[in-house]
Amino acid sequence: EGADRIVANAGLDAGYRLSAVLPFEAGRYSKDFDGRWQDPMWSRPHALADFERLLGRASTTVVTDGKPDRFNAYEALGHSVVNHADILIAIWDGESGRGPGGTVDLLTVARRDEIPIVRIDPTHPEAAWLEDLRDPDQGAEKGVTRLERRIGNLVLPPEAAGLASAAAGKARLAFFDERARAGHLGTAYRALTSYLGGLKGYLRSVFSPTLLAWPGAAANLFVRRHPSDYAAASVAEWQGRLAALDPELRGRLIERVAPIHGWFDQLATYYADRHRSGFTCVFSLAWMAAVAAVVGLIAEVEHWDMAWLWGWIELAVIGAILGLTLWGKYRRFHERWIDYRLLAEQVRHLVFLWPLGIAGPNARLSANPWSNDPRVRWTGWYYRALVRQLGFGATAVSAQHLAACRVLLRDLEIQDQRRYHDGNAERLEHLAHVVHRRTEALFGAALVIALFHVLHPGGDPQIAAGLTVLSVFLPARAAALHGWAGHADFHAAAIRSRETELRLEQLERSIDRVLEVSTETLGPLALASARTMESELGSWRATSQSRPLERV
Repeated sequence: EGADRIVANAGLDAGYRLSAVLPFEAGRYSKDFDGRWQDPMWSRPHALADFERLLGRASTTVVTDGKPDRFNAYEALGHSVVNHADILIAIWDGESGRGPGGTVDLLTVARRDEIPIVRIDPTHPEAAWLEDLRDPDQGAEKGVTRLERRIGNLVLPPEAAGLASAAAGKARLAFFDERARAGHLGTAYRALTSYLGGLKGYLRSVFSPTLLAWPGAAANLFVRRHPSDYAAASVAEWQGRLAALDPELRGRLIERVAPIHGWFDQLATYYADRHRSGFTCVFSLAWMAAVAAVVGLIAEVEHWDMAWLWGWIELAVIGAILGLTLWGKYRRFHERWIDYRLLAEQVRHLVFLWPLGIAGPNARLSANPWSNDPRVRWTGWYYRALVRQLGFGATAVSAQHLAACRVLLRDLEIQDQRRYHDGNAERLEHLAHVVHRRTEALFGAALVIALFHVLHPGGDPQIAAGLTVLSVFLPARAAALHGWAGHADFHAAAIRSRETELRLEQLERSIDRVLEVSTETLGPLALASARTMESELGSWRATSQSRPLERV
């Protein structure tokens, strides 16, 4: 009653759509409007008729899982409204709160989540003002002069709002121009990691030539690595993955979220393969350039036939390194990979957040964002727009719906991610170990050759030439292999996966300890799960941004 209905009527008269969020089932809720202006409800006359009229005009009706006659009966309703708000209008007299779900409680949540709050004092309604979160009791003097800018920051593309450069606009438009990619190129990284990952035992780890990995990379040039229809492939995958859910929830997730995730996931994989294969080829070619230079020098000194050829080989290798680097930078493989992977993971988290009515950790935008905050980039703008477009995830938060949300969070998300991170950590640890063994052996062999040079100067010129080439090849190959592994971040990524798996295990146990499943018990755990995974994603993003494709 009161302010809620005033705003609802004003919004409808202005042409806005009304979403009616109820604390519990409408039949039970209507009993609160008994028309008696007395304790316990203090309901106005004709309140029930007004309620039914507004409910009939609502374009969306959402029934939360509040429990009648409990002290926190309205808490789920209030939090649902705040979770879906870009801006919160608070008509508040400044008095202390009346428990969970009351005005003070919701303002506290909104301030924590950095939601802009327009304050209206009912005793002076003409003096509305945008609350300053740095000092919640101040800001009245400026009124709502800053509100238009805050709204612009939320809904306009970052470059139009002045939050990002024109280059951000080009990156945003480039996404909308994307097409389904076949992925024939970009196979070098996968071929090399697959080959090294299959090496077991010390002797194979050290002596198996990496040259054997390249035929597999060449063969994959003729294999389409990505589906022709990203959205359809994602829908088919999610049909199987979400088969345990009830048909209604599964249908909504597949219809609204799966196609978008499919595009970002496939594009992220495509550009990751291109970027990783680019630096794999660069590091592989780097040592070849050094060896070609030394062999060319020896060829000139020894007057070999076609000694000039080695100079051309060196030039071709250096040209290939420069070409790969410039091509990767021009096509923005690195930046696109980071942007699309960030969005793919954030959209995937909506699978378990959206049905619980939670927007996600990055759906808000601070009034004073820092320059490198991903929320001010086009990816943050897109995510906010997507969350806004999705709206409410459930029309009725029933016990069956909450049980399905629990299965979705615990069994289909947390356990899947635990398995992924456990396997990923094991794979990366093995790769790091293999590379470490090989570099140690290569440097050790180089040390032996250096000692031989020192202890046995002179000797046969041909043997000396061969040893000279080896003395360059071995450390150059070791340095290139070590640099490649460092750029790929095997060791640090394995540590991040181990830590993430441990935190997810703790969250799984917390879910198991929940006695009564509700939005107020399951929601915070879902949000904590998303934050845990996005924390790992943030660490990966920060590391990846510092390692673009560069010449060696």
